[in-house]
This record gives sequence, C-alpha cells and structure tokens, in this order.
Amino acid sequence: MTEGLRRDGLLTIAAVGLTVVLVYAAATISPVVALGAAIAIVIFVTLGMDRTGLLCMLGAFATAPMGRGIDSLSGHVSTPTDLLLIAGIFLLLPGIVHHKLGLPALWTSCVLLLVCLALVGSLITHTAFMSLFSLVQWIEFFMLLPAVIAWWRPSRQIIVALLWAYVGGHMLSTAYGLMEGAAPVTLRYDGLTIHPNAFGLAGLVTIAICFYLFHHHKEQAVRLAIVGVVFASALSIWLSGSRSALAVALVLAIMLPLVERSALSGFAVAGLGCLGLAALPLAAHASGKGSALNRLLGDGTADVADSVRETALSDGIHRFFQHPILGAGLVDVELVHNVYVEVAIATGIIGLIAYIAVLFTLGRGLFGDHPERRLAWLPWAAIGIAAALPGLWDRSIWVPASLAILPTLKEATDKVLPGQRYLTGRTPSEQPDPPTRRLMTDA
Repeated sequence: MTEGLRRDGLLTIAAVGLTVVLVYAAATISPVVALGAAIAIVIFVTLGMDRTGLLCMLGAFATAPMGRGIDSLSGHVSTPTDLLLIAGIFLLLPGIVHHKLGLPALWTSCVLLLVCLALVGSLITHTAFMSLFSLVQWIEFFMLLPAVIAWWRPSRQIIVALLWAYVGGHMLSTAYGLMEGAAPVTLRYDGLTIHPNAFGLAGLVTIAICFYLFHHHKEQAVRLAIVGVVFASALSIWLSGSRSALAVALVLAIMLPLVERSALSGFAVAGLGCLGLAALPLAAHASGKGSALNRLLGDGTADVADSVRETALSDGIHRFFQHPILGAGLVDVELVHNVYVEVAIATGIIGLIAYIAVLFTLGRGLFGDHPERRLAWLPWAAIGIAAALPGLWDRSIWVPASLAILPTLKEATDKVLPGQRYLTGRTPSEQPDPPTRRLMTDA
C-alpha cells in the first residue's frame, strides 16, 4: 500500500514537471520542443514511469550517432540525446533504487580520483565556470551513465534493444548522407552529424555493436541483416574520410578471430585482408579524393587537417607541462584532438593514469567469461580512436560504451530483477523453472 502511494506520488510529481517543461518550452524555446513535451506527457500518462523511462533511453541511444548534428530538434538548448538521457534516468530511478550497485572497486576509485583532480584543476583556473560546465558533461557520459547502467542492470532483451536503436540511428544518418551527398570542397560525407569525423566514428561504433549482435542472434536472416549493417557502416567510414575510424576498424577486424578463438573468423579476416591488399590500388583510384583510404594514403585534402592537428597537439603538450601534477581544467581541451593529452591537461599525469585504469577496467571484460563480455568491444573502439579524436565525452561512443560496465559486474544481466516486470511481463517468482529444476521436481 505504502509503495503504491509512493509510486503514485512520484508519477504526479513527474507529470507536473513535464507540464511545466511544456509551458516553458511553448513560451520561450520553440513549438517543436513544446510539441515534443506534449507527446512525452501523453506517453507518460499512457505507459507509466518505467516504460516511458525505457523509451527515453531507447531514444537517447537512437540519437547518439548524430551527436550535436540534430540540436535543432531540441531548440538548440541541448542535444536530444542529453535531454532523453536525463529524462530516462529520472524516470527509471524509482524502480532501480533498491537494486544492488556493486561497482568495480578499481573503476569507482579511479573515477572519483578523476572527478577530484578535474575539480581542483578547474577551480585554480581563471575560467572556472566554463571548466566546471565541461566537467559536468564529462561526468554525465563517462562516469554517471555507466553507474546508472550498472544500477539498472538491464536484461539481455533491453541491451539488444538499446544497441539496435543505435544501429537504426546510424543507418538513418547514413541514408541521409547518401541523399545529401559530399561537401563541395572536402568531398567528405557527414550524414546527420556535425562533422565527417563524427560520421566515421558512429560507423566504427556500429561495427563494434554488430560484433555483439551477431553473436546474440542465431537466425540466419537476422545475421545477414547484421552483415549488411556492417557493410553500410564500413561505407559510412569510407565516405566520411576519417582515417582514424578506418584504421581502428581494421584493427578490430584483426582482433576478432583472436578474441573469439575462431578459425573460421581467422580465415575470413585473412582472406578479406589479402583481397583488400590486392585491390588497394584499384580502390584508391576508384574512391576519389576525400575518401578515408585516399586520405590515409596521403591525399592532399588531409594536409590542412594534419597541420592543424600537429599545431594543436604541440599546444596541448605545452599546456600539460604548465600544470603536470594537478592539471589545468577542461576549458578548450577538445581542440587538442587527442583524448589522452586532453585528460593529461585537465587532470595531470595522475589523472591520466587513472583514466587509463578506467579504460582497462572496461576493456578487459572482453577476455573474460561474462555472458555480456562482447559489450567490451565498445571501449576497445574508444581506446583506439581516442588518440585521434576529441572524444572526452563524445555521445556517439560513450552512450553505447556505457553498457560495457555490465561485464565488470559479478552478477549476470540475464537475471530479471525486482522492478523489471514491465520488461518481461513476469516478476522473478513468476519466471518458469529451468529444465533441470523441473526434472528434479517431476522425479
């Protein structure tokens, strides 16, 4: 009785909050945001808190591949991904507060150390407000979201749904990019993202997601569809002209047979590699200027980008040596185009070591025996791309990569926990007995 009253009270508060957002949006921001808030209220009243929270998380994953490229949908107040994540976490929180958190000790201690160092580095700078604002974004995607995912402990079917939402978002962006065509000067495609490199990054992340989905789905038709998604994502990397995304995708392809210990995968990768090397001159000639391959081979369109990167990296290293121990905050660190140097600038050498330890914690799950270990392909993609892109809190990679916290947890995510009835239609006590238990009972 008490729990029902508490839940009704939370529903009332949430409905009032959404109504306030609707009125404010209609008055100050844009009719589009107001319409979105109105639809959200209708969905909330119809489906309830849990299902609406899940829909918000699905929407956040679906919009993550576009990043800041679709800010206009939210009135340029924030990205749709940010707004959907905040709403999703708020709505899911009442149903997961009783779950066991159980975060890995190494991950937790290193994340807290990073926050403390970034906070100190921000406060000692002359631009403390801007640095703290950037710190909030970093905490949201790199630290808070994985913690919420660990607290939520979504079931396998939700994990798959979230990943398919991301895949669908990138396929939509790719289709739009093909219809829009290449930029007139750079001859590079950017889809629905804000930059061609972001388009290539989303393609790389989608390929890493497909490694998980291909193993999960056993139906041949679905697996063929996943292979098609991989080819479409590879095409998006190619058309984006992102050399780093292309290089990391090739490294992940080489890692695949080693991680899966599959001779068939090894022969497939080796065969494709030989064909690729043989066709390299033809592919370079046919792809034209602006493609990832031609830029990787020294296309003239990459000269300006190389010059800017070298200058930014030199400036970043200089900034690091000015405050090598405590760091100097997060203002303009994204200009460096190297996440490791960005972290060193913001938090010092100690923070860089802690950051690498966080990545290690997320990435080592790939080599374990957890049922969700293939989610760790995502942090490996982040580890590879971090040296070339300003992705300190890039939504395109850290929204899906937050799921990689699950293989670090001791409990498998297949188990249905209290508060997840809306996902399966059954509470844990209503789940059917496993075959072994039924046999023992029949005996």
